[in-house]
Order: sequence, then C-alpha cells, then structure tokens
Amino acid sequence: MLARTIIWRARRGALYQVHRRAYASTALIPEQIKVVQSTIPALEKHGLEITTLFYRQLLNKHPELKNIFNTAHQDTGEQPAALAHAVWAYAANIENPEAMKAAISRIGHKHASLGVTADQYPIVGQGLLSAIKQILGDEVNSRVLDAWDAAYYQLAEYFITFEEGLYREAMATPGGWNGWRKFFISDKVRESEEIISFHLMPADKGALPSYKPGQFVSIRCFVPELGTYQPRQYSLSDVPNGKYFQISVKREFASDIKPAGRVSNVLHELLPEGSEVDISMPFGDFVLDINAITPVVFISGGVGLTPMMAMLKKITQEGKPRKVVFIHAARNSRVHAMKDTLIEIVRDHPEVTRLVYYEQVEEDDILGLDYDHEGRVDLAEVKHKVILPEANYYICGPQAFMNSQSKALRDLGVDEKHIRMEAINAEGQAIPPFIIGTGQYHLANWYRESSLPGDWAIATSPNGWTDNETGLEWLKHFDRCTTKQSKNRYRLLILDRHESHHSVDFERYYKANKIITLCMPPHLSHLLQPLDVGCFGPLKKAYGREVEHLIRCSLTHVSKTDFFPAFYAAHQAAITESNIRGGGLRGSGLVPLDLESVISKLDVQLRTPTPIEEEASLPDLWVPKTPKTVLEATSQSEYLERRIRRHQDSSPASNVNALKSFSKGTKAIMHQIALLKSENQILRQANETLSKRRRAKKSRLRNRGKMTVGACGAIFKASDLANGGRIVALKKIHLEAEGEGVPSTSIREISLLKELQHPNILRLLNIIHADYHKLYLVFEFLDIDLKRYMETLPVSDGGRGKVLPEGSSAYLMQLGMNDTVVRKFMYQLCAGVNYCHSHRILHRDLKPANLLIDKEGNLKLADFGLARAFGVPLRPYTHDVVTLWYRAPELLLGAKQYSTGVDMWSVGCIFAEMCVRKPLFPGDSEIDEIFKIFRTLGTPTEDVWPGVTSYRDFKSSFPKWQRNYDQALCNNLNKAGLELLDMTLIYNPAGRISAKQACNHPYFEGFVA
Repeated sequence: MLARTIIWRARRGALYQVHRRAYASTALIPEQIKVVQSTIPALEKHGLEITTLFYRQLLNKHPELKNIFNTAHQDTGEQPAALAHAVWAYAANIENPEAMKAAISRIGHKHASLGVTADQYPIVGQGLLSAIKQILGDEVNSRVLDAWDAAYYQLAEYFITFEEGLYREAMATPGGWNGWRKFFISDKVRESEEIISFHLMPADKGALPSYKPGQFVSIRCFVPELGTYQPRQYSLSDVPNGKYFQISVKREFASDIKPAGRVSNVLHELLPEGSEVDISMPFGDFVLDINAITPVVFISGGVGLTPMMAMLKKITQEGKPRKVVFIHAARNSRVHAMKDTLIEIVRDHPEVTRLVYYEQVEEDDILGLDYDHEGRVDLAEVKHKVILPEANYYICGPQAFMNSQSKALRDLGVDEKHIRMEAINAEGQAIPPFIIGTGQYHLANWYRESSLPGDWAIATSPNGWTDNETGLEWLKHFDRCTTKQSKNRYRLLILDRHESHHSVDFERYYKANKIITLCMPPHLSHLLQPLDVGCFGPLKKAYGREVEHLIRCSLTHVSKTDFFPAFYAAHQAAITESNIRGGGLRGSGLVPLDLESVISKLDVQLRTPTPIEEEASLPDLWVPKTPKTVLEATSQSEYLERRIRRHQDSSPASNVNALKSFSKGTKAIMHQIALLKSENQILRQANETLSKRRRAKKSRLRNRGKMTVGACGAIFKASDLANGGRIVALKKIHLEAEGEGVPSTSIREISLLKELQHPNILRLLNIIHADYHKLYLVFEFLDIDLKRYMETLPVSDGGRGKVLPEGSSAYLMQLGMNDTVVRKFMYQLCAGVNYCHSHRILHRDLKPANLLIDKEGNLKLADFGLARAFGVPLRPYTHDVVTLWYRAPELLLGAKQYSTGVDMWSVGCIFAEMCVRKPLFPGDSEIDEIFKIFRTLGTPTEDVWPGVTSYRDFKSSFPKWQRNYDQALCNNLNKAGLELLDMTLIYNPAGRISAKQACNHPYFEGFVA
C-alpha cells in the first residue's frame, strides 16, 4: 500500500511512466475481482454521495481542473451521477471489459476533446479512493482499497491507451492539432428563437481538418459570472467546407430544476462576431458510414437535429444512393431550427422522406409546409415508413426522448445493434404507483417526456421521504384508485408506523372515506400488503436491465426524465401474471401469505392503534384563550377535538373552559362576518347600478372574435350596431392595478390619435370605459398588417404562401408586391410619418406589424402606444423604444436625445424589407443588431458620423467593417430607389432625410397618391 501511496502522488513525467509500465504487467488477480464485485451493493447505495464528495474535494484541491469540468453539470448533479453510474458499471463488468468498450470509446472521445492527459488520472484516482473511504468508513479496509486501487488503474490504462490513439490520429490528420486552438466568430446566424449557428474560423488562418458528420468540438470561453474559463461540447452542424466550423447552440434558460447554461448564454449574449474562443479538434464516435447503401432513419428532438442535418447533407451531397427518413420533433416553427434547409433538401432529393412533428402547433404553422403531424412522435403510427429492412437508426436529443424512441424501435422489432444514440445533455398490480422523489417542484413534462401513464402519481419532498403532505396525497391516491374496484363499503389499508400516518388530516380523511387501517410494526407492512417494498427484488433486476441498456448506449447519467421511462419498462417486465402465479414474487407480498399465520407471529391489532401521545406540558396546565381570528379558532378547535378524543389524559374542567372560550370567540367572529355581509351587499347593489349604466353604453358593440394580442391588451373584431353594423377593431385594455388608472401608453395613444386625422393614419372612432377595469378603444377595421401581407405572398416571391384573412377583398387578393405596390406603400408610409412629424409627434415603433392595409390596398400607421410629442429644444427621452430590428443606431448606442430621424431609420428598414421580403437587420440582441448594421453599412467613424464616439455604448474595440450592401437590394431597386434608401439609412441623424423630403424624392416622380 505504501508503494501505491507514492504512486498516487506522481503527477506527471517519468515517475508516472514508470508506474504505467509496472501496472501494465500486473493484471487484477481473481481475489481482487471478487472484492470489487462485493462492493457493488455499496456503490449502488452510496455512489452519488461518493462522487459528489469526490468532485467537491477535487476542485477545491486542484482549482486548475475547473477549466475542464462544466460547473453547470456540477450544480445539477449530472456529472457526479454520471461518474457514479460509470464506476458502478465498471464494477459490474470487471470480468468482461469488452462490455465497456462502447462506453470507453464515448467517454474517451469526450476526454480527448477536453485535452485530458495521462498525468491527470492519478489525481482523479487518489481523490476517488479518498471519497470511497470517507463515505463507506469501516466497510473499507486495506484489502478493499488495494483491490479498488488496482481496478482503477486498470480502467485508467484502458482510457489512456485509447485517448493516446486519438491524439496521434488528430496530429496525423491534415490541419489537425491537439489541445486548444484559437478561433474567432466570423458569423452568427439565427436558426430559431432558441438556436443560433456560429461560424468559427481559425485565428491563425491555417488549414482546417476534415471530420465525420456527427462529430463534435469542445468550445471554451470566459464566463464572467465564474471568473474562469468553461468548456462545452457542441455537435458540428454542417458538412466540412475547409473555411469554418459550424456549431448550432441552443440558449439554455434557467428553470426550477436547473441553472441557466453558462456557456450558451455567454455565446448568445456576450460574444459578438469577431470574438475569440478556444476550440478543440473534432472528436466523437456517433458518426455515419457514408459509403453504406442500406436505409438510414434519423430521429431527432429539439436541438438534437444539428448533427443529423450534417449527416443528411453529407448523404445527399456525397453519399451513395440510399433511402433516408428524417424524423424531427419540435414544439412549433418558432423553435424549429434549419427548417428551410430541410424543406429544400426534401424538395431536391426524392429519396428523402420527412416526418416533422409539432407538439404545440401555432396559428402561423402550415401543415404540409412547416410540419407533417401534430403531437408527439409515434413510430408505431408510421411504422410502414420507418421500419425498413437492414436500416440503421440514429437518435439524438434529450435522454428521455431518446429512451422512448429507442424503446419504441425495439418494440417494433428493430435489433438493438442497429440503433445509435447521442445525448445532447448529457400491469400486474391494482393500484398505479405513487413515486416520491427528491425535489421542490412537480413538472408536467415528466409525464410528457417520459411517456408515463396518466394514472401514475409523482410527488416531491425535500429529502425524497414521505412527509405529512405527501402522506395525505398518497392516501387520496389510494382512495381514487380503489373506490371503483371495491365491492364492499370498506377498504383495508395496511400501514407501518410512519409519522405521516398519524397526522390529523390523514386520520380525518380515512375515517370520512370508509378506509380501515391496519397498523403493522415498522418495516413489516410488506408481509401483508399486496404490493410494497418486498417486490423491489424482481423490480430492481428488471430496472438493472434497463440501466444496462442505457450504458450500452453510452448514457451514463439517469435524471428523473430518464428514470421514469426506465422504471415503467421495468415495472411492465416484472409485475406480470406469470411472475405472480409462478411464485416469482411470492413472499414479496404480491401473493399474500396466510393472514392468521402472520398475525400469530406478530404483536399487531386489527384496528388502528392509538398513537403515542407526544411529550408536552401537562394537560391541566393548558390555559385556553379566546380566539380572535379564523385561523386561531380553527387551530383551537382541532386541538380541543384531539384532547376530547383522548379524554383519559385530559382534565374535564379545562375542556369545559376551552369550550367556553371557543364559543365566545366564535360568536365574535360570526358578528364580524354579519357586518361584512351587510357592507358587501350595499357595495354589490351600488356596483350593479354602475355596471348597468356602462353596459348600456357598451351594448352598441357585438364581439366577433379575437384578432390578436398586444402589449396593452387584446384586439377584437366587432360590429358597431349603432352605425349600421359596420365592422370595427376593438382594443381591450385591462386596468388591473387598482388606483393606478389608465396605463400611460394608452393615455398617450388616445391623446395623440385624437389630434391626428390623416388618410394614412388609423382613425380612432370612440372610447368606452366599462366595468371598472376595462377600457375599449374603437378603431376603424383594416383587413391585414404589412407583415402578414408579405407572408401571404407566394413562396416563389419571397413569401410563405399563407392565405389572406377570411373576408379580404378581391382587390387585396390580387394586389401582390410588385415595384408599383412597393412604391405606393412607401409613399403612403412617408406621408403618414410626415403628418405626424409636422404635428411634433414621434411614432417610435414603426415596423411592418404596425402598418395596416385596408381593402382598397392603402397603408395606414397604427399602434401609437410608444409615440410621444416632441419640441425644441430636444429633451431627454428613453432609448428603449422601437422594435429591435427597426431601431436606429443612435438608440442602440444609448442616445438620450433624439428626434424624427429615429422614425426615418425605421422607414428605411421597412422599405428594404418590402423589396427583399426579409428583414434588413434581424439582430437577436442589441449588440448583434449593432454589428449587423455595421457589417452592411460599414463601421461608423467620426468623419462619417461626428460625435459617434461620444455615445455611451460606443466601443473603440468594435470590429472595423467596410460597407457591403445586400446584392438583392440592388437587383430589386432602381437608382432613385437605392438613393432614397441610402438617405434613410445615413448614420448621422442630422443628415438623414426627413419624411417631407422623402415625399418629394424623384423615386415617387409621376406617382399619384
């Protein structure tokens, strides 16, 4: 042991190499193997405690390793749990190392991407053995430590040998390297609301290696929150191109059960284009055989489609002809990344079949274009398309998703050897199970993601044990599940002496619902109960088989959403009729033993025993007080009830006094309630009188359905009965905060719209205030807004092919979006803005969604909620106005004083969007918006924009881009149009064209409004 202690301290260099050579010649002896196997039960029970302590002590002692371990996985417990499963799996397969081959490959590739070296293994080994000794205590003697010492170094040797091979292969690959290499972010491409693709180019401008689709890289960046660098692994989401790597990153927000993804949030929010990051060589064994000709089925969920898209592109570009089925699950089109790319591939390659499932379809989602099925992926329903001869199946996504899809494939007869998985994150009984887990929150997605039966119950408690609240919920679960099955009025429930079985609420409930309880001594209820802890033996074996399947798939961490489907599968396999009848569960309680025989050996009573009275002060010393609140009265009533029920331990005199006090307090409370009822009746009558008056005003309008929902309230389509039934738009504003009155945005909108009367500005027809908390603004009704109108254009014309709203005019249906229409809309937009500016009003929220089109094809400005009057001299305003994509650069850089130029910048952005059918600057954050503007128009300087460097948010370190207009703009606009666009997008607000000047621009020459 002393020699090995010296070896533990060998961190690097020659001493460690000597140790490796010594160990290579010393294999595990049979006695050591048996010792390791004997510790498997202890590892099952205490594995998570051991690894949690190990990581805490390791990172405290060796802080330099924090750059290797992802702290978010430490916070959630994923990494300790993964290590615990890996150690347990190794012990279980120590006589058959071949069974660990897949896991060693998967973990080894991850180690190589993080740059793990051979001299770090002794550090880990020393910490792991120390943690085992601390947790297991006296159970671990020198013999056990020696056996695990040898076992660990055998495992370390497997990993070191494998990883050294990966490092040699990396260096032999043209353009390859080991360790970290500096890259910079050359582009950020928004794929969906949650996912951004990053183009990563080497800072040294050297060659890039090729890689296999499905492989990943580690990215390392500085996390300000932690003050250190953090790594994260992301799949490469495009085929090799020799210029840049592409990764697609989902922004992980914080939830009730896990913290926010630190690296993903830094990448999304803090690292603009041009930023440097560290990147590893591509690694990973979840790869595609590009030369195969057998069918391939890709099944992905959420961000799991990123490696699948790389594989799909590789097949369609370079692979041999083969049948491909691409199945993807997403919530809706807003979060469906790379949707358009997938549509193009399916359109151009008839051998590719697409099956896209949306679980939460939205109004804008189009069946057949955006998605193919509504709901969750059901492989059995489409098995004729999915189950193909000799097909290989690739599954990628959250572990719960992969587990359910893998099980579905196995149920459909697919051999396990044809199923490959890659994690992105890392009925025999009468009563459905009631599962209690450690936690604070109950999540609905546990059922959805784990495919649990709806009648299973899940509860949480701080330590995973039953408390009074969960005990009562369990009793209610028993009641619900047995009421219909019971033929008699009474049901027997067998309990142990858990304290939750004696709570007041528990006793009250079982008596009220005709449940007879039989209380057994502690931990012996399984001798009589139909299904209790005694069934865990067969159940654990079945669950162990499920865990082994996960390990074979290289999934080394089981979270709640992984446990539930695995437990359900084990439950189905273990609790069967054949097991019960064949005696497999006899003695566990599933086949009850002879009742009289059991009772004769135990000191039990066939009634609920009286709970032992809790130690307290003497009953005679209790002095009741008159309750003054409902809570005090309820508490005293319950306590008095318990004392009377146990009258032999209580003084009758004190009970009588308590009843007198309780009666006095109850009378006082009832008197107060009577007064409150009287006052409430008076207020109700007054309120009804006012409501009748307001309903009389409101009755002139008839609701015809909701159109949309805005920041201040919902907008409805309505009929104005007082004006011949004309159609109007009814904007409903909730006045929720009592005493705060009408929101400032609504007051501003009302006052400005009353002042503005122009053909190109939406008319406010009336204002109705009703029912205290409701304000209605009555507007003229227009068919559609410009944003939705552009979406109705044919796909060939840059639109999405959507249909116009029901009732749209025939003229609007054939209007289209040619040059004449663009010029008309642009002129009417400038005319409306000019009228606002001439009345000293800034709109401050111009965007296609706030520009409405009537049935004659005329455009009008709407939604003046952010508008405000301005004067001379200018005074400070808030800079947090205008939707991001249409926000002027002076606002993005923090200007407090601004004028009409902010509206004209928005006009220019809308003009460009009408020409090319897509936003000009679609940034996903303020810094991304700034950089998108700079990349197109060039980074501004003092020569171009005097005073720009004095803005609060301008940084001298901004990348220096040259002007680079989108060629599509040049193709869709004539010379005069390009000139007008340039004049609206001038950096210097003082030099930006005014709305009045724009109306007189040569672009509109010959145009009749």
